[in-house]
Amino acid sequence: MNRELLIRMIYCEMLGYDASFGHILAVNMTQQNTIPDKRVGYLACTVLLHENHELMIMITNSFRRDLRDKNYLVVAAALNTVSRLINNETIPVIMPLVVELLKHPTDLIRKKAIMVLHRIWLKSPDQLPNIGEHARAMLCDKDPSVMGAALCLLVDLCKQFPTRFKDLVPSFVSILKQITEHRLPKDFDYHRMPAPWLQMGLLRLIAILGQDDQHTSEGAYEVLGDVMRRADSGINIGHAVIYECVRTIATIYPCSSLLEQAATSISRFITSDNYNLKYLGITALAQIVQLDPKYIGSHQLEVLDCLEDNDETLKRKTLDLLFRISNPSNVQLVTDKLLGSLEQCGTVQMAEEDIYKSELITKITALAEKYAPTNVWYVDIINRVFLLGGDLVPAAVGDNMLQLITEGSGEDEQADAELRAHAVDAYMDMAREKPVLSDTLVTLMAWVLGEHGPALLDPQQIVETLVRLMDRDLKISTTRHAIVQALMKVCASMGRCPPAVLTLVEKYADSMDVELQQMCYEFRALAQAPAEIFAQVLPQGGSTEDLEVDLNLTFLNPFIERCLQEGARPYVPAPQRTADTMAMASPVPGLPPDAEGPEVADAAAFATGIVGDLTAPAAPESGLKFEAYDAPPEATAVSQSTVPTAIANPDQMSAQAPLKTVTTAVSSETLTAQPRKRKWGPAGYNDTLPQAVPAPATPTTTGSAPATRPPKAPPRPVRSSSRALQGRRLSKVWPCPRSSPQSTPLRLRPGSCLRRRRWHRCSSGAPPRRAP
Repeated sequence: MNRELLIRMIYCEMLGYDASFGHILAVNMTQQNTIPDKRVGYLACTVLLHENHELMIMITNSFRRDLRDKNYLVVAAALNTVSRLINNETIPVIMPLVVELLKHPTDLIRKKAIMVLHRIWLKSPDQLPNIGEHARAMLCDKDPSVMGAALCLLVDLCKQFPTRFKDLVPSFVSILKQITEHRLPKDFDYHRMPAPWLQMGLLRLIAILGQDDQHTSEGAYEVLGDVMRRADSGINIGHAVIYECVRTIATIYPCSSLLEQAATSISRFITSDNYNLKYLGITALAQIVQLDPKYIGSHQLEVLDCLEDNDETLKRKTLDLLFRISNPSNVQLVTDKLLGSLEQCGTVQMAEEDIYKSELITKITALAEKYAPTNVWYVDIINRVFLLGGDLVPAAVGDNMLQLITEGSGEDEQADAELRAHAVDAYMDMAREKPVLSDTLVTLMAWVLGEHGPALLDPQQIVETLVRLMDRDLKISTTRHAIVQALMKVCASMGRCPPAVLTLVEKYADSMDVELQQMCYEFRALAQAPAEIFAQVLPQGGSTEDLEVDLNLTFLNPFIERCLQEGARPYVPAPQRTADTMAMASPVPGLPPDAEGPEVADAAAFATGIVGDLTAPAAPESGLKFEAYDAPPEATAVSQSTVPTAIANPDQMSAQAPLKTVTTAVSSETLTAQPRKRKWGPAGYNDTLPQAVPAPATPTTTGSAPATRPPKAPPRPVRSSSRALQGRRLSKVWPCPRSSPQSTPLRLRPGSCLRRRRWHRCSSGAPPRRAP
């Protein structure tokens, strides 16, 4: 009954309901004596618990007991759960027991034990340093299932440490040869194919260890050809083995005969009517082509036919293959196919579609930059990519395009001029015909039309085109910046500013974009200036001119000489600046020009802020002190004592005057506290600061009589303690001891009392409450 309820609880958890109340029952079920109860309990723990569950301490004890059990069914159930729930804290406790089970007489336990060790190594490799020795031992196990479990562990080990297991390649080749010769029991056959999963595991190991190693690869050439020939049986599992052979041949050191055999096998995949086999053939052909592109020659028609297929996955895989086989001779064909696929993606904004379109854009731009036959073809292809890709096209593509149009190839000036003319015509057509353009493309168009358009077309047409672009719905603010700059260049070449441009400038002069606003103000100022100044500020074709940078700023020499002649001070380098040099450098304001002596030096020091010689050490007692202020002295403990202050005339002291409090510090410095007067009043206890009474000055004449001690002041009222208030009935407002002075006081009712700074209920009254 409990087993059935536990299974139903597992079903409830699978449906999404919370059944955590029954987790402890699953753990208790693993401690039963009957085998069915244990197996159901371990199954429930595997499904319901996780490695960091709070009940892991209890189930660990069950692991330790059941892993030593003599019944292999109990041990197998425990190993199944261990592989799922083991964590870094339980590994030191469980691992020695699992290692002992590698020598268990039952092959099922040995297989599960090596799988648990694989799990432990994946979670914490440092706690299992000798895992390679266990894997080698299990590879030689007499049972093929145990050997197959060890292959999974060896695949991960060889990926991380390939050089440590190079010596196992002959063993792998021998085992693979025995499998293909049907030396294993018939129980391991699948559709007349001997142990296909063991074959694929061994092929992966040979591919990992034989990569870039000719000596290791040569030992596997013969068995690879034999496996590929025997696996060609026309069934799906045989195709899987052939595909794994092709991957291995493409990974190890290349062999021409094996590549030919692999290409022949791939041709049957591509020509098949099965979509899965076609996809498998395209994938395998892409790996073979990386070694030698000639193998694609006999399959070009079949590959192009795959592009017309209705299967979207197959089309994308074929496009990836075309990108891999691209070269200068077929780049135009491949680029057209990629552009056609980009156009079929449509304009639907979906995450998956955007990712695929970005991949296509990257491939097309890479092919165009690498294999472009002419610059004009490159410009046309990139323009199509901008129109189809929109905002997904990176800005770097536009920058490369801009650099090519501006600088050209540098070999033929006439060809570069034709390229610029072609670009200007293409962008004028786009601006008139295409209603939607990306911001990156609009920026590129504005720059090309403003820089090269006036020399090739009517400037008035370019102005009208740019004004229409400015009125479009643009997403990036820098796009309008580029359009305004292009309008400034065109108007500078015209020598005037058309009314439409002035209206546009006035419109965006009040823009929220500060940079655009500043550009409009500059544009308006240049439009009001003479035409010669406008043309000098924005010369036509200025982007192609080479700039010469004057690092010494020699163009300022005439200005400096004129200022020196007018009486300006010469520049003195910072290390050489002293009061004397600065005084001799120029006359000091306020003194006659022929003044000499220390007065001139002092006045110069005051005017320049330089006192004395900067190279000499500063005098400790003279001059200004440009140092940080001294840190304030630390506060010292003080002791307060009420000491009467000495006064000259004791008769002048009033009896009602409060006693002055003098604070005596422990150290040499003294701190004086404010006098306080505490009193009882109608509103309760009041703590205020009364006005301090100044003490008369003490005479300092020599030989005067000592000061007389003032009369004793009346005693200060003392606050009643809590003990004195016990049992007394209060009807006045008393401040709460735990509240701040600004908080609302508590109003006591009869029967309340204060005891040990807490409010308590008296036997004769109600508890206190806060006043409203």
